[in-house]
Formats: sequence, structure tokens, C-alpha cells
Amino acid sequence: MLDNSSPQEPPDAPAESAAVLRVVCASEARNVETPYATLEHIRDAALRHNPQVGIHAALAFQSGWFVHWVEGPERAVDALCARVRDDDRHYGQRIVHLSRGPRLLMTPWSMMLSTNPESPLLMRERVLHLTQQHERGRQYAPSSVMRRLTAPMQLPEALDLPDPECYTRVGLCSAGGSEAFDLLRWLANERELFVDYRRFAGESGLDAGGAFVDQMYGAYALRLIAVARADLLHGLRRALMQDWAMFALLLCNDPERNASLLDRVEEAFEGAMSVPEIVLVGFDGDLVGQALRHGAALRLNARPAPYADPGRAPTVWRALSPLLKNIEAPPASGWPTVASAAAR
Repeated sequence: MLDNSSPQEPPDAPAESAAVLRVVCASEARNVETPYATLEHIRDAALRHNPQVGIHAALAFQSGWFVHWVEGPERAVDALCARVRDDDRHYGQRIVHLSRGPRLLMTPWSMMLSTNPESPLLMRERVLHLTQQHERGRQYAPSSVMRRLTAPMQLPEALDLPDPECYTRVGLCSAGGSEAFDLLRWLANERELFVDYRRFAGESGLDAGGAFVDQMYGAYALRLIAVARADLLHGLRRALMQDWAMFALLLCNDPERNASLLDRVEEAFEGAMSVPEIVLVGFDGDLVGQALRHGAALRLNARPAPYADPGRAPTVWRALSPLLKNIEAPPASGWPTVASAAAR
């Protein structure tokens, strides 16, 4: 757990001598009419060139802006960034993160499209703030940068805290249906919360949905994040999942589907620097027991929640609530900048 009192220099900040160069840039898009088609065209070009030189990348589109996270050998990353600066599909590229260390993106390509209708001016303000912070020698983890820009915490009570990014993140995924998303919609309806939707995709195949809701929970903000099963293996999702405190898996009445979800979760966290606590939610003791044994065979640190019917959102929330109260204070998000950042 990081020390919240010193967010600029966390004890496990990455060493400069580690494996890859990591760069996150933000730039404004020229064409905002068909953003997903643009992301697909960029993906096609990236997959023709990036894997051969060891580059992994994630690209997000939010409110008329691109956010590009790139990792790889330094020369290859420098060359890619130079080419990207000359791409006429965007302009005004700004560096908002620069570090060296182990890979955090575990796949060659992933992308995200936000459907939040906010004004591009709000996104610009966030980009300029992170740019200024970086230039002054303070920056944030790449996953934190992506959240701050494309999924910022908006609760007024959380924004008054010393570190608005210092909130608890809990993931939800269903083994069979859409119960994770149903829980968010139920909570939003009960507490007048806003559900923020987005689309994720990987190197190929169809995109998968994602959503989250924010609420205050005790002294800190809590973000509940619903994830589609198909999204679990996308590189950007895998990187963001490492910042979760808990991951609740909503089981179904099919043992094979439950085992399949656990297999996918195990693969998603392969090579991860941090793995959240895995919680299994189900109403049948035998099914939960089977899932626990399968998780143990995969070396997943899973435990059961109080019995609840995943198909009934109120019972799921009652089962999770006491577990959420025991989560420790969330970690700070600051990282020191790379010494050479000012020269770039």
C-alpha cells in the first residue's frame, strides 16, 4: 500500500533502468464525427508496424481528444511518437506522462471510446493541468493519467480531498448474463447516480461494453466498475484492473461458465504487478464451492461473499457492502518524473 502522505514519491515507483519507455500523450482530434471508425483505422496501421519493434499501445478517445499510451524500447517509442506528431488526424500533442519501467500494457493494442457527452473544453482543462504538472516535475501513474483524462472523478466531496484520484475502485463481472451492469443501473436509480458508459476493444473482434458509477462511501469515494467478459483480456483494461481493491465475480447456475470466467480472470492478471482481492458472489453453496476450488487450482486468491442471488441487484449490494467497509484507504497516485523529461 502506498503512503498517502507522500504521493509524489511512492515507495514502489519504477526504476529508470527497467525494461521499457512509457509515454502518454494527449492531442485534439480533427474529425469528431466518426471516432470509432478512426480508432479502427489507427489500429490497423498500428498492428502492421508496432508489434515487430516491441511496442504495445492503448488509444482512447474522449470529448474530441485522443489519449495515446505507448510502451516499448526507447528508440522505437521515439520514432513512433515522431510519426504520430505528423499525423494530420490530430494536432497539439502534449506529453502528460513519461517513465521507464516494466511493461504495464500486456497486449500489442487496445482502445477505448467514451460516450460521455461532456464539452471538449473540460477535457482541455484536464490535459493542460496534467501537462503543467508534468513540466513542474510531478506526474501520475499511466493508469491514473488515463482515468484523470477519460474517466475523471466528478463527485464534489471527492474533489475536495487532497488527492481526487485517491478513491476505491471495485470491479464487477458476470459469469453468465448482464448482472454486473444491472447492479450499476439499480444503484443509479436508487441513489440518483450517473452511469458512465464506454466501449473497449483489442487487436481484433467486436468491441465490449464497460460502465461505472461513483458514490461516496465513508470518507472516500467509491467507483463500481462493470466489465464485460470479453473486455477482460484487452490490454488497457488489464492495466486498469491492477488498481482495483476488489473484483467481484457474479456467478451463474452453470459451473462451466463460472469456471470459464475464472480462467479468463487468471489470464487477465498474468504478469500483473498487483492483483485485487477476488470475491465470488452466488446463491448456491455447491456452485460457490466449485468455483472456489477452481480458483484455488488457478492460484487465484478468491473468497466467498455472503450468499446472494446475482440476478437480484439489492441482494448483491447487501452482500458486498460489509466487504467494502473493510477495504483500506486507497493509494496515492503520484510518481516522480523521469530525469530527462524536461529535455523531451
